[in-house]
Amino acid sequence: MKIAILGSRGIPCRMGGFERYAEEIGARLAKMGHQVTVYCENGNSPAPRPAELRGMRLVHLPHLSGKLGEALSFDLLSCAHSAFQDYDVVYMLGFGWGYFCLLPRLAGKTVVVNMDGMEWQRGKWNWLGKAVLLAARNASLQIAQHLVCDSRAMLDYYRDNFRGDFHYLSYGADVRDVPLSPRWRTLGFEPRRYATVVCRFEPENNLDLVLDEYLASSCPLPLAVVGGSTYPGNPLTRRLAETRDPRIVAVGVVSDQAQLAGLRANALLHVHGHEVGGTNPSLLDAMGLGNVVAAMDVPYNREVLGEAGLFFTKEPGDLRRTIDSVWRDPGAFDSLREAARDRIRAHYDWDLAARRHDEFFRSLAPRASNGRRPRREPRAPMRQS
Repeated sequence: MKIAILGSRGIPCRMGGFERYAEEIGARLAKMGHQVTVYCENGNSPAPRPAELRGMRLVHLPHLSGKLGEALSFDLLSCAHSAFQDYDVVYMLGFGWGYFCLLPRLAGKTVVVNMDGMEWQRGKWNWLGKAVLLAARNASLQIAQHLVCDSRAMLDYYRDNFRGDFHYLSYGADVRDVPLSPRWRTLGFEPRRYATVVCRFEPENNLDLVLDEYLASSCPLPLAVVGGSTYPGNPLTRRLAETRDPRIVAVGVVSDQAQLAGLRANALLHVHGHEVGGTNPSLLDAMGLGNVVAAMDVPYNREVLGEAGLFFTKEPGDLRRTIDSVWRDPGAFDSLREAARDRIRAHYDWDLAARRHDEFFRSLAPRASNGRRPRREPRAPMRQS
């Protein structure tokens, strides 16, 4: 089948869940015989930009700058371009600009939208931004013939509240051991003698909480803070710059995936503060690298980690007690490392995820030529949450 993947910033992946997802799933689908095209922002990779990667065709498109203009212009151009190509399936990652999917739909393409997380719940959006996102979500629900959820908890949410052809398709992760490079040792990191937190600097990732609890703990080990913000003036960036405690080490954005994996794989503890669903790729990576993970106690993280990790709430002192317990008696938690890896092998292996995608896309083949929504049995009236 001819499959176009839209909605990521593009590949090769430098940072971001959808970028990694597009590359890993797309490459495996190409190896299975599909003709895969991934749309890429010009700004994601410097010229000369590759035309192919790992068996996939890359289409590079221009975009505006700025928080809003970048995503809006790129997704609009991607949808417009895809409408005039001979794709069987247009697969949009995220519903943020789901309105634009009407273009390939009107052109007769089968449109699939990955509903991603509950984007409208993110703290960075004001009331207008939330309203726009909810409208985009509703547009995607109406325009797309098929809708994908990356967690079963989110699948239940959509099936309980909306009508549509919903499917569960998971992300993946690699189970691997990666040595700690000299780059990190020069910053004072030694194997199992530091903790990590990896996230975009957004409110719902709770970096403020993680910093407060780590500073309140008695743990003498450094905390490597990996990540940043795409846009200037982020208050978390300012806070890190003003933090004088030597335990807090702002690493910044690490685009070299091998270097990042080495840093994560050798940590004593990984703190995952994300709370907006669904399945988070950063959490999967931490598990595959054999981390002891302390995660925010929300249904999405519970679904992924199961019994293979630790959980904390926003109650003051809760995360601090977990941090102190792990560094004082690390051997007591070593069993969680292999349990996390076993869970990746059983449920979130990239090859397993790709086979599920292959089966899903092949199931669309009889319908992909006409773009019509399949007939469905009547459902209960739609409820809005």
